[in-house]
Amino acid sequence: MFKEGMVLTLTVKKDREIDEHRCKIQIVKAEELLVDYPIHMKTGITAFLLNGTKMEVSYVAEDGNVYEFPSTVVGRVKQNIPLIKITRPEVQIFKKIQRREYVRIENSVDVAIHPQQLAPFVATTHDISAGGCSINIPLGKKLLGDSNITIWFTFTMNSGEIIHLKIEGTVIRVFDGVDEKRKRASIQFLNMKESDRDIIIKYCFEQQINSKRKSLY
Repeated sequence: MFKEGMVLTLTVKKDREIDEHRCKIQIVKAEELLVDYPIHMKTGITAFLLNGTKMEVSYVAEDGNVYEFPSTVVGRVKQNIPLIKITRPEVQIFKKIQRREYVRIENSVDVAIHPQQLAPFVATTHDISAGGCSINIPLGKKLLGDSNITIWFTFTMNSGEIIHLKIEGTVIRVFDGVDEKRKRASIQFLNMKESDRDIIIKYCFEQQINSKRKSLY
């Protein structure tokens, strides 16, 4: 389940604020995980979490699903690098919070569409998941159903990192969007690299966290 080098996201709630940190597992024990000092995902500053700090810990498992569990900081140790100890709960406490084949979020991502038989164009997504997306087709542009396309995505992660992905896809259908003049296309991804899929899973996960944060205000 856990292994050294696995990336964890630590979500700490303070009053009406939510702080997110990223760290890596360094040592796995039966009842504890020893992780390096977490880095704040927005500021990039190393965080000092006090003993007793409660948090939600999430990670992407090898099956592609994101799991979450409650944890608490219970101590510190000095190895080659300073580490903090967080509790590792019983398996039944773990909660699967998304599955890559089902999770779809409404989100606008910049894309460049390259059809095989038509002129390329730029657009935005209406929604996206690790298995596909729908895009808003600009006025004057066209996509054909049951056609293959190449899509260039530009993802802006919470860390500020900008990631470009090239993904092959097939147009499942073209349908009316806001009105009959503004079309949308439903696209299924084809032959994706697992590393690319993991990036989209992570992006969707971060956007879900962002939505939760906004709902607090």
